[in-house]
Amino acid sequence: MKQERRRVYIVSDLHLGGAPGDPEATDERRRRGFRMMTNPAKLAAFVASLAKEPADAPTIELVVNGDFVDFLAEEHDGPSPWIPFLFARGRAVETFTSISTRSGDSGDAQVFDALADFVANGHRLTVLLGNHDLELALPDVRTALMARIGAQRSSLIQFLYDGEAYAVGDAIIEHGNQYDPANFVDHDGLRRARERRTRGFYDRQAEHFIPPPGSELVCAVMNPLKARYAFIDLLKPESEPLFALLLALEPDAATELGRIAKFLLRTRTQFFPKATTMRSPTRGSAPPGSEGELDALRTVLAEATRAEPSGELSTLVDIAMPARTSHASPATSPRMTRGGTATRGWIADAGGWLTGKLGLLEIFAHGADASMDQRLRALQQALRALDHDESWDIGHEPSSGYRRAAVDLTGANAGHFKYAIFGHTHHVKDLQLEESGGRYLNTGTWANLMRFPAATRHDDAAVALPALREFVEGIRANDLARYIEFTPTYAVLDVDGGGVRSARVEVWRGGDEP
Repeated sequence: MKQERRRVYIVSDLHLGGAPGDPEATDERRRRGFRMMTNPAKLAAFVASLAKEPADAPTIELVVNGDFVDFLAEEHDGPSPWIPFLFARGRAVETFTSISTRSGDSGDAQVFDALADFVANGHRLTVLLGNHDLELALPDVRTALMARIGAQRSSLIQFLYDGEAYAVGDAIIEHGNQYDPANFVDHDGLRRARERRTRGFYDRQAEHFIPPPGSELVCAVMNPLKARYAFIDLLKPESEPLFALLLALEPDAATELGRIAKFLLRTRTQFFPKATTMRSPTRGSAPPGSEGELDALRTVLAEATRAEPSGELSTLVDIAMPARTSHASPATSPRMTRGGTATRGWIADAGGWLTGKLGLLEIFAHGADASMDQRLRALQQALRALDHDESWDIGHEPSSGYRRAAVDLTGANAGHFKYAIFGHTHHVKDLQLEESGGRYLNTGTWANLMRFPAATRHDDAAVALPALREFVEGIRANDLARYIEFTPTYAVLDVDGGGVRSARVEVWRGGDEP
């Protein structure tokens, strides 16, 4: 029997949703809108180009690998404008319908229309859950999605939920949030909540399912901050320079940072290296970020600043120790000594990273008492933490958690997988995994991204400080157009004979063919 040939296109982190801006609004936030993804027309054109391909060999399949729609970006009436999970009867369907029928140049209806055409032309569509679109697991929302894009061709559409990954030949595809402790989803609890809903019991769902802490963080802290500063969920990486920037903009932002700290300390998120994998954690010495090393870091910082970190300052020291701090591989990273202390040599190895931490502490300590010039100088120092940032490098995965998960999935004990394909991080990746011989791809995002402009990290303060001032003034006014990057990426798998013949990541250039 002849094996099926397939070409599989994979996109993730589309983040459809959030009210578009109103050019006529007088309020700045309303004028710019509340969207992470502001190019639905380009996404619709991409899907339309796939729909034009013939529905015979090879079979065409589009995989939407999580964060398809962004329920967390939708504002609701009531005391809590943003809701981590829509438990109320009918609320999730109403929200999905609002997103999928929102018309206009900035509306998402055009994307759903393109998906409907794609399925109508005989192509396959597979949808996996992320962490911003958990409501898609609800039966009534899935029914609404099916009706919107292809109820007549339902055999061509499949949903994967309850934590399922998707195997395509010898490639394994999943969103990746299961390896991020802040966004790990309790799928068992979500299933129990669905059981109650299907029987008409809408009470006590929250006793069965608690949304991820990351969803709570978005709704309780990040979205309210975004109402003032549009860059808050676009600027990458999300680490101590972001905190320093907030404090430079608004010294009293320490209150929000304290709330962020509570969420992050509860889960040890990407700011810490203890990401979850499907196997048991390796026994032995604690990884960087353990309590002993944090205590040692506080001691060194206290000596360096001649002050004893305490209270919120100590909390910020805790959360400002990201997983990306070490440039060495996990196997060669320095460990704490038996006595629970770290040597000054270990701290010194961090180089610009420690300098960046001190900049963060300085800007925090002076707060509103410092002039803008003083805060900008401290911000410049904090940006030293990005000297070795590799999050934008397509050939390097700085998060040990995601890399370790990809190694596990493609390792000798994982079966036949040669490729691990994630989304979630918003950074496109394509790299070989020496540990397992496998290959890791990340499909990136179709949402907007920002990074600190290169000039703001210049060694010469005469160059860096004016660039920083311009950047700070621009984002304070929500004038972001010159800083926003939109790089729509996707992966392509050519599958033949049950195996993947080729795998690559591409950038959508807007032509007739992807």
